[in-house]
Amino acid sequence: MKRAVKLFLLVLILGVLAYMAINIIGTAKEKEAITRRIQNLPVFSFTDLYNEVFESSFIPENQACLLMYFHPECEHCCYEAEQFINYAPELSPYQIVMISYDSIPNLKQFEEQYHLNEMENVTILHDPAGDFPKIFGTKIIPTSFIYSKEHKLKKIFKGEVKIEALLKYLQDEEDAQS
Repeated sequence: MKRAVKLFLLVLILGVLAYMAINIIGTAKEKEAITRRIQNLPVFSFTDLYNEVFESSFIPENQACLLMYFHPECEHCCYEAEQFINYAPELSPYQIVMISYDSIPNLKQFEEQYHLNEMENVTILHDPAGDFPKIFGTKIIPTSFIYSKEHKLKKIFKGEVKIEALLKYLQDEEDAQS
């Protein structure tokens, strides 16, 4: 009887270890796939505040862009939104796309409160299905992804970031020299 219990425990422990190893390998492969996918602006489709579809292909080529995953109640996101309007002229050459899973009424209120509707280059998108974290591999709010004019990933900022840092990575080397 003792031998059967020992054998059962050994098989159980080996099974648990194998299960854990498979999960670790799967997670690592998933992270690697996401890292590869976001090196170029990934394909996505969300809705704007008027329930119109907005796809990643709508972001103009030859224009650097900032994608920001945010929530209207996040104080860091609010700080960054304030900075957007304060630095509107410096940000005007770049496309800014802000994505949130919060309700459309809350997103509209956020847009109006921070006067983002006055900036032609800012688009706020609604992600009701929660696809952003699956596509971009992060649930951290705020997270900012900066893509070059060629739509190649230049930088990821997780958490609050100063506008000067965003501008540094949005600018091309040519822009920075002029």
